[in-house]
Amino acid sequence: MNGTGWSLDRKVTLTALTGLFTAVAGVMAMGATLQYRVQQMESSLGVLAGELAQGRRTAVQVERLEERVVAVQQVLEEVRLDVRELRQQRLTAWRKKQTHGDARAVALLRQTAEKRDAGDTETALQDILQQGE
Repeated sequence: MNGTGWSLDRKVTLTALTGLFTAVAGVMAMGATLQYRVQQMESSLGVLAGELAQGRRTAVQVERLEERVVAVQQVLEEVRLDVRELRQQRLTAWRKKQTHGDARAVALLRQTAEKRDAGDTETALQDILQQGE
């Protein structure tokens, strides 16, 4: 080599040059493959980022639905308690009515029995017939 630039010596064989070009071509191919893979990864990362954002939105919507379900369950529990209370009130009113009706019937039967015992059979029979109505 002289100071004017690059030159090849006859000692450099064609096999060495071919090997060097093959190695350079291999490195360039690996670089291109690596670049392609990086682009694919970036593309996949963009898709995953979009899916992650959609997943977060879905999670927020599910959380809101859960809150609504809890609120509806609370309202239903209040309605159940109100229905139980109303049933209890109706049952109590019905029992009072039955007790009052039973007491009235007993009183009428006593009056009828007293009239019968007093010998007023006709009035006693009329009382019995009125009770049936």
